[in-house]
Amino acid sequence: MSKSADVLVIGELNVDLILNDLESFPEVGKEKLAGSMICTLGSSSAIFASNLASLGLNVAFKGKIGDDDFGDKVINELKKSGVGTESVIRDDEVTTGITVVLNQGEDRAMVTYPGAMEHLSADEITDADLETADHLHISSIFLQPALKKDIADLLKRAKLAGLSNLP
Repeated sequence: MSKSADVLVIGELNVDLILNDLESFPEVGKEKLAGSMICTLGSSSAIFASNLASLGLNVAFKGKIGDDDFGDKVINELKKSGVGTESVIRDDEVTTGITVVLNQGEDRAMVTYPGAMEHLSADEITDADLETADHLHISSIFLQPALKKDIADLLKRAKLAGLSNLP
């Protein structure tokens, strides 16, 4: 059977809101200013998939986002990078996650709202999803408790589907 992707990435999806050049880190009850801001594709899984696609590999993604503006941004950025998004689940019961990154000098602080990434479960990854690729990559399992609880079963199904999963 011909596979449509070299790699299937299963993982978390969110946006990163990066605030740069802070005057100082936040203090309770005080407002601090940032010198610049970037809102971009976040999550180690999505960044990995985008970078892999930029190297010329055919990459498919399976994850969960909300049916919201952040979810639109995630899909658009993945597509722009050449990552297949046909299997990304849009769920109107949850919201897409975000990580707020605060950069001051060489220091960085991050706060993440997991949102939809907490809700992707192994039973939402179908055998048909697994059969699309030669290799499986799963990242940031610690941010995905619904997926983590059945990860062993998912890996067994992936092996039966013929996927490699190298550490």
